[in-house]
Amino acid sequence: MSYIKKIAIDLRFLKINDNYSDFIINLTKIIIQNNNNYFFEIFTNKNFWNYFNFWNSQTKLFKNGFIKDNLNFWNFLNKNNFDFAIFFSSKSPIFYKKKYILFVETLANIHFPNNQNVIRKYLDNFFFTKNIKKATKICVFNEITKDEINDKYNIFEWNIEIINWAFLKKELEKQENLSDLRIKYNIKWDFYIYSAWAWNDKNLWKLIEVFKKIEKNLLILDEETIKDVNFRKKVINENLINKIFFIWETNLFEKDFFYRNSLWVLYPVLYSNFPFYLNDALNYNKEIFASNLKIIKNIFENKISYFNPNNTEDFIKTLETKKGENIDYDDIFTKYNIEKSSINLNKIIKSL
Repeated sequence: MSYIKKIAIDLRFLKINDNYSDFIINLTKIIIQNNNNYFFEIFTNKNFWNYFNFWNSQTKLFKNGFIKDNLNFWNFLNKNNFDFAIFFSSKSPIFYKKKYILFVETLANIHFPNNQNVIRKYLDNFFFTKNIKKATKICVFNEITKDEINDKYNIFEWNIEIINWAFLKKELEKQENLSDLRIKYNIKWDFYIYSAWAWNDKNLWKLIEVFKKIEKNLLILDEETIKDVNFRKKVINENLINKIFFIWETNLFEKDFFYRNSLWVLYPVLYSNFPFYLNDALNYNKEIFASNLKIIKNIFENKISYFNPNNTEDFIKTLETKKGENIDYDDIFTKYNIEKSSINLNKIIKSL
């Protein structure tokens, strides 16, 4: 009987209603199903306990929280005889001592650190550098990020692999007999959607500057941004509570209504590794208004509209001169699909 390799996969970071988490869940399922000669041990949190029911895998529950929780996890991982591990979060493998594949999902926290003290910034950079230097293979989503890691962190080019980025195509069923939610939420004007989570690179303050000057509404649909107390306070202080709406706990019916009736989906970021958070916009065929960053333009080319993320007037001019329309994104889904992602990752797994 041939030896079966045993692989650990750390999925403790997974979040509900998060596009990157959805991508990783689907990628992990395909990898497990297509590799019957491997055994996978999945470590995840309680929200995703029943997601991976395959004969060649088992799931273990571990918290991704306080120092004690993490130390328990690392002690368990290091004591077990895994051939290698896969970490889909670059923050994960701080104390892992064996071979591992590391996904660098974004460099936003390095380029745009959140409001934190100097010591925390130093530690974040220290551990990130340590993690990528120890990695057997590093996976990124584009050539630009590969070059940056190669140059800035002095990582050998052959240790960095590009994984095909992917958007997830969904079957949408239009919800019938739903009352006009504009009345429920007192939405007075045509509205746009923002749903790309909160971080310093997201350029949320630019949205406040823009909507102070135009008679349109903005709907914030993701809970991470809604929970950003500083952003909410700024909206209140600028007297924008009748223009910018925080829609808590959107159900499928409401989400369907908002996307189908919105003008555009806004993506005013200052940095992007891969725009996973535009997945819903693509599925609803909504026009996207995004920052004119090279990574985004390489993906969408002339499919969407662009603006200078540092120029408020450029932002406003485009919004006022163009009406939103439905766009056919089938070619984007074909080019950036998860089957290609799984082929890329399979090659790396088989090389170790």
